[in-house]
Amino acid sequence: MLFHTGNYGSAGLANTVKRKMMKTSWGGEMTANRSDRTLELVSAAYGAAIEPERFDKLLAAWDIWCDEHLHEAETAFEILSPKFEEAVSAATSMNSGPQVVSAIDATQAPLILLDAQEIVLAVNIAASSLIANAELDVDHLIRSRQRSDLEFGAGNLGAYRCSGAPGGRAYLAVEAPASGAIVAQHGSAAKMLMLSLIDWDEAFAADLSDRFGLSDAELRVARGLLEGRTAQEISGELERSVATIRSHIKALLQKSGARRQTEFVQLLTILRQAGARAAASEAMSEHQGDFTVTEMTGPAGKLSLVRYGAGRPALYFTTSSLPEETPELRAAFTAAGFEIIAPARPGFRGDARRTGDASDALLDDWLDHLVEAAGPDAVLIGHREGGILAAEAASRILRSGGAIRGLVLISTGAPALDIAEFENAPPTIKRSFRAARYALNALTLGYHTAARVFRSGQFGEDKIVEYFYRDSPVDARRMNEPRMRQITRDNIAYCFADPSQIARDVASWGADWSEHFAVAAAKVPVVFIHGSEHSFHAAGRIREIAARHERVSHLIIDNAAQLVIYEEPSKIADKIADLWSRDDGF
Repeated sequence: MLFHTGNYGSAGLANTVKRKMMKTSWGGEMTANRSDRTLELVSAAYGAAIEPERFDKLLAAWDIWCDEHLHEAETAFEILSPKFEEAVSAATSMNSGPQVVSAIDATQAPLILLDAQEIVLAVNIAASSLIANAELDVDHLIRSRQRSDLEFGAGNLGAYRCSGAPGGRAYLAVEAPASGAIVAQHGSAAKMLMLSLIDWDEAFAADLSDRFGLSDAELRVARGLLEGRTAQEISGELERSVATIRSHIKALLQKSGARRQTEFVQLLTILRQAGARAAASEAMSEHQGDFTVTEMTGPAGKLSLVRYGAGRPALYFTTSSLPEETPELRAAFTAAGFEIIAPARPGFRGDARRTGDASDALLDDWLDHLVEAAGPDAVLIGHREGGILAAEAASRILRSGGAIRGLVLISTGAPALDIAEFENAPPTIKRSFRAARYALNALTLGYHTAARVFRSGQFGEDKIVEYFYRDSPVDARRMNEPRMRQITRDNIAYCFADPSQIARDVASWGADWSEHFAVAAAKVPVVFIHGSEHSFHAAGRIREIAARHERVSHLIIDNAAQLVIYEEPSKIADKIADLWSRDDGF
């Protein structure tokens, strides 16, 4: 997959690093072959830190090295660790610097980049958004474009009318030579197509009618012009004489103040684009109207809290997803009668941050304040790694003599007692948990590299989104759904506020947190909610634990994996509400 990585002067620096590594004395009793493997891995680590497009090479080298050295465990990683630490420092330094913006992403309008043979080289973020929402099929657009009589600029810009997808939205595509900045980043670039939305709807027609006082006949002609048709073509479609159409065009120019036909089309295009943006902004405001973001003040500074719903109080902990989650999930919890209080960990959302782990900071500095805000009747809910955070919070509260209503763990899985539990997991999961257990800085380097790939442009975002679910067939299929893909993308962007923290979160997920679970299960009901196809943790372990503990129950949802909370929000909220209302439950 293509993705833009920016220009970091990586080739020379990578070669310098490689020469330096070739002179390193590794010592120990490694064979020449195994020493070469270690050298290859460290070289790959430096390469990925410098040039994110080498990320896949780092993963491959890591898998080979682990398979050869795993029986040595900590001893082998002790030799490797300092070298990875240097690579992490390099990656961290590059992440903290200014991000290089792709020249095509600097263009806000949807843009398609072509070579001389009209092969698509890249699309920018705006176009990718249309593709993700099934509003643009690039191949269909290029095949369907028809030259318009409209000309822009000094004759070197052509205009086309085209369909974005079969039976879908219509666009005006203005063709221009690729700029010098774009050619510098895409050497074979020849030209680009900049798209403007020109589809017609009743709201836009009503706005034009009110704005310019247009008649129905004039609106029909305006629509034809916006869609790139000539006066002759409009005449044939409307079954009116060319003279009548030209008369309507003259009236449109007079009423709009445009001096010529091309200027009128440009005016319509601007108004159509502005209307689409306003509608999107209004829709976003409606989504945000069902939750509030407030600041809690305490000795450690300020903490951001997301609140929504009314009724039974619930403290909601998450580490790898947005505290407000999705409109559907908020609606489900609200309908089930919950008031959700979801803290953003220190360091995220711009709130005060102490040095060290953000989860530790949340529990050490803010837990008492959160319990006071929620009250003693609160249920603690955790999502993914956030379930471990919720379990530790429950353990702390109960050990100190406090009270909670119960603990709910969504997609968290059962406590991992031994690293061997992950040896039969898919490659991506096994790789992550091996690194988390034995060499946290190796995992940290991976996340810093992934963050740079993600921030490099739309193709980088796509690469990382697909990587996170490549070994989960159920979730990978969900990535074909624009909504699920966007949820995943937004959550990843939120996490990448601190790539080092993600590594620590995964490490806590792969560690033994059974003590926190045991404290909670001894005193309050605990509910596991899990997808049957979850690739990180098998549902069978949850069933085993539930069978051994009187207070532990579970809901295993068939044909679901890591995205279960977004696929079945009502089922999850209703399960928690049902347990709350039972005498032997919450």
